[in-house]
Amino acid sequence: SMKVSKQKALDKDEVMTLPEGAEYLKVCERTLWSLAKEGKVPCQKVGKQYRFLRSVLRGHLASGMVTEA
Repeated sequence: SMKVSKQKALDKDEVMTLPEGAEYLKVCERTLWSLAKEGKVPCQKVGKQYRFLRSVLRGHLASGMVTEA
């Protein structure tokens, strides 16, 4: 159905909050927050909160750029 394909498109580049991104990467929120603050992980700041694209996080994970400090 149309709804299913639209959801798949959203999942492909889903916008994630800091807790969601940290859970996705299996790291603590503080680790992801530090990486974002240092500019090591591309993100968008919305007010005081960070937003991440799932595809970007996956790309960094695949390239070995996201590591536990």
